[in-house]
Amino acid sequence: MRDHLAPLDLLRQDLNTLGSQTDALHRTCHELRTRLNTGPRYGQKHATDHDLAVAEKQLRDVHRRYADTQTEFALSVTLGRIFDQIRTPHPPTHTTTAPRPSRRTGPAVPTGHDQATAAALLPGPTAHGPTTA
Repeated sequence: MRDHLAPLDLLRQDLNTLGSQTDALHRTCHELRTRLNTGPRYGQKHATDHDLAVAEKQLRDVHRRYADTQTEFALSVTLGRIFDQIRTPHPPTHTTTAPRPSRRTGPAVPTGHDQATAAALLPGPTAHGPTTA
């Protein structure tokens, strides 16, 4: 199945080409509408309703092909990820749940420290009296 998917770089290239065609057809339709409403300028060909209808149909076709290519691109990315996950599965999850961390608001006792270091890091009463914060 993966061999039948289009490469992503070719799909990106198609999207760029279709985007350029869409821009060109938008300009063509705008120009034809302008010529229909105001008449052709010197040296321009006279536009007809048929010319505008043909250009608008071409624009709709390019829009549809662009949308289809976007869908194909998204599906190719998704299927590629799925195939990669099948090929290299994630490590198995353990069925036992880890204990939930406490919701204590005070600072936790540092681990790996001796008592003097831990006492110096934690706020609270010391040999010189209570601390003021």
